[in-house]
Amino acid sequence: MPYKHEGRSVAAIITYPNGTILLERRETVPFKGLWGLPGGKVDSGETLEEAVIREVMEETGLIVKVMSKIGSYIEAGLEDSIKYNYYATCFHVAPIAGKIKAQKGEISELKLFSLEDVPNKLAFRHKEMLCDFIKK
Repeated sequence: MPYKHEGRSVAAIITYPNGTILLERRETVPFKGLWGLPGGKVDSGETLEEAVIREVMEETGLIVKVMSKIGSYIEAGLEDSIKYNYYATCFHVAPIAGKIKAQKGEISELKLFSLEDVPNKLAFRHKEMLCDFIKK
């Protein structure tokens, strides 16, 4: 039986005044090598807003404020013998302090992209999350 990753998770669309967004390339399965939005699992007793602020800080070094909720998504599948089943909530956030610095071991690269230059292959439903953000 494959190892399981499951539970509530959050993702963050971090925007800058110049129209760019911050994406990360992960080094952990099932995300390995893919670009995606910063985020991760919600800890016990944590609100979704608290979780997205904590995850962004841990992964990017940035302190952010939540601007709005983009939507909720279900992510399920099998990748590299790892079964995943996430209930993800995506937020639009804005940086208020800190310096961009990738979390060692989990994040291999952080990069700013214009919305037109976002890579086509994104982790899980992150492309859908970005499309929903653009529509709002």
